[in-house]
Amino acid sequence: MIRVLLVDDNEAALAPLQIELARDDLAAKVDSKLIGFNDVERTVVAFRPDVIVLDLFAGSPVDGIAAGRDKLLRIWEQHFRPVIVYSAAPEAVEEGEYRDHPFIKYIKKGSGSELNVVAEILGFQPLLQVLHRARTRFDEEFSKALRDAAPLASSDHERIEIVDRMARRRIAALIDEADAGEGSIHPWEQYVFPPVTTNLRQGDVLRQKGREPLPEYYLIVLTPSCDLVASDARPAKVERVLVAQCVNMGSALERIGIQGTSSKARGRIGTLLSTGFERNVIPFPSLSDRIPLMAADVRRLNLLSFEHIREGYDIVASVDSPFREAIAWAYAQIAARPGLPDRDTESWADRIVDALGPKSSD
Repeated sequence: MIRVLLVDDNEAALAPLQIELARDDLAAKVDSKLIGFNDVERTVVAFRPDVIVLDLFAGSPVDGIAAGRDKLLRIWEQHFRPVIVYSAAPEAVEEGEYRDHPFIKYIKKGSGSELNVVAEILGFQPLLQVLHRARTRFDEEFSKALRDAAPLASSDHERIEIVDRMARRRIAALIDEADAGEGSIHPWEQYVFPPVTTNLRQGDVLRQKGREPLPEYYLIVLTPSCDLVASDARPAKVERVLVAQCVNMGSALERIGIQGTSSKARGRIGTLLSTGFERNVIPFPSLSDRIPLMAADVRRLNLLSFEHIREGYDIVASVDSPFREAIAWAYAQIAARPGLPDRDTESWADRIVDALGPKSSD
């Protein structure tokens, strides 16, 4: 059952939509409720709708547009769920985040438009199932976290602080643990998008401001996270941030001697992705249209000030644990060793083999 909250101060304007939703074949799928603008937030909490159909105008079109925009903003920031802006002038929503988001649809009121609204409501169903599962899992893990953390306290005052702080960390850990049984994860799941902190962290993906998503405009942060964290009480331990320049994946593969699309090349690519690095290359997966398929070239390093990064770069995404640690390990393996001149390792290997005894046939 899809719960739909209809928000409009003109009940007659929504009569065709209500009739459509009451059809025998839809009544078993959709439970709808009509309210005016004044009761939106209270009803969202009590009714817990899956989708909100929202008019933009309360009263006259001239005076009422602010009411619809305000409700859209409050829903979006405090009661997130899919919204269908159903209005005589849906274009009145300003360009930007709301216009482009896949969970907001825009339909102009008019003859037959109620059919389009119903189609959009039903079209949200697969996404709603995912949202239901996510919310159910969060509620379950939240309850477990509160149950398990509360006994650690020796007083009511301490218990309040433990529930507030430790339970939050346990929730995140429990949700991650619940995901562990879902099989192999997607490559892009190593990213935290958007980033959840303004502090730089090791593995953060940076892009030059105003640039298109091409590898040459991206950097990867290599400085350890513990040296980057700053607070009101203390500054970061370092003054400049070590970053690696990114290159497109084709160029990166050529640099380490992987060319073509043969099964041998594919096998070497698989090894690179499995180990997380080879020679001077650390691969990064693509993420929609935000991050291209690319690799960090740890031969091309730079030290940038925090101010330079803040003014010239956006933090596109963070890298989640344990992938952040994998980047640290890869960089340590590649770069954190004494520099050595080129050596004739082939003859060295031959001497080792000769010392081991007679050659065996392969």
